[in-house]
Amino acid sequence: MTLNPNLANLQPEAQWYRDDTRLFDSKVRAVNSSGISKPSRMSDPIAAMDPTELERLHAKKLGGKLDVVSYNDEVEAEGKPPGPPSGIHVCEIDRTYVVLSWEGPKYYGKTVEGSQEISCVVDEKSGDIILSFESCQLDESSQFIWKKDYKEITNFSKGLTIKTEGSHSKLIFKNPDKEDIGTYSVSVTNTSGVSSSYTVSAEELDKMLALSYDIRHPIIPLKSELAYKILERGRMRFWLQAEEISSNVTYKFFANNKELSGADGKIFEDAINKLSQLAGASAEELVIKCTATGIQLQCRMKYYTSEMNITWFHGESRLAHSEKIVIGGTPAMATMEVVEPTDKDKGLYSIVITNSENSHKRTLDLSGDAYEKAYAEFQKLKAEAYAEKNRGKVVGGLPDVVTIMEKKTLSLTCTVCGDPKPQVSWLKNGADVEPDDQYVVSIDQGKFASLTIK
Repeated sequence: MTLNPNLANLQPEAQWYRDDTRLFDSKVRAVNSSGISKPSRMSDPIAAMDPTELERLHAKKLGGKLDVVSYNDEVEAEGKPPGPPSGIHVCEIDRTYVVLSWEGPKYYGKTVEGSQEISCVVDEKSGDIILSFESCQLDESSQFIWKKDYKEITNFSKGLTIKTEGSHSKLIFKNPDKEDIGTYSVSVTNTSGVSSSYTVSAEELDKMLALSYDIRHPIIPLKSELAYKILERGRMRFWLQAEEISSNVTYKFFANNKELSGADGKIFEDAINKLSQLAGASAEELVIKCTATGIQLQCRMKYYTSEMNITWFHGESRLAHSEKIVIGGTPAMATMEVVEPTDKDKGLYSIVITNSENSHKRTLDLSGDAYEKAYAEFQKLKAEAYAEKNRGKVVGGLPDVVTIMEKKTLSLTCTVCGDPKPQVSWLKNGADVEPDDQYVVSIDQGKFASLTIK
């Protein structure tokens, strides 16, 4: 801005420049055109008037000493340029120069009752950045005109979208980036100048871009760790469970840091071979674990699956799964059980875990004192299991509460079972009931027990 004061009446002339071209975004300072004295300090960048609407400017007296440029809000226009500088102060004045200071102009446009300012948000689901404006003053022919730096937006090649529904219009940034910094304005045609503006600063855009990225690339909370299961015909299934997942999710699986891209038998073989290597290297010594059905040998290891190349031996004989020899395991242990063992099952047992590079072997001598102790434990567990299965028990019949009427006989009956036939005793208040003339105890067919109270 150049102030050309006439030293007689101090009437300045105002012009806006940027790089010697009249524009509306400028830095401003005041100088004396006669070259007397130093110019004022350069102002911060401010938005000035659109040069195409200079007729809307008029001079305004400031303290009776100086004319300054201001904005004539009575002149209507289809798009509202920014308003006048605010907070103008005369810092210093003399016969030959004047120093002014002011704040950058704000874009007020023409608002009416019920109209809203432009709001800027990041959509919580899509991550899009959205500028939104609502106007209560419009008719059927009204249109929302969006501008960037006061030039109408016509290029929608980078995902910029305008969506208008009724009195509500949105400017949507589907692919926001640093180029979207600037001042955005919207005006409504065929109204009394309804308009508003919003400046997207570099700092604000950085925050919105970070939030948009987090929304579009969320860290999905998991309910379970990655698990696997060996299926028929050499197939392997991996799975995990997430808290919530959308239909747009993408995922990739990797084996040995190599992305899997479809059914590949070689990949399955490599996975099983890798598991076999880890299992063999971590395999512990064989231990005896007796059950109610036989003597079981266990080998703990980091991983186990029946698809691994694992072989059990009795002496030099290779064992196969059967009713007599049960081969199996858990995800961290291989097992082999000799069902109903006899003296023929004594001897040296071994397990061999083989992979493409080497093999690992563990052995145990199931004979002598080791066999005798294991066999005795098996017999004990077998008897306990049989007793538990066939122990005598009441299976129903007794009511929770009964009423005894005076001079009447009460009969309580329940059903019992067991092998051999169970012995039945009755309790009253925790003490045994002794049969006598008043209490008569009986059992019918070995399963119907009765107590008659006279």
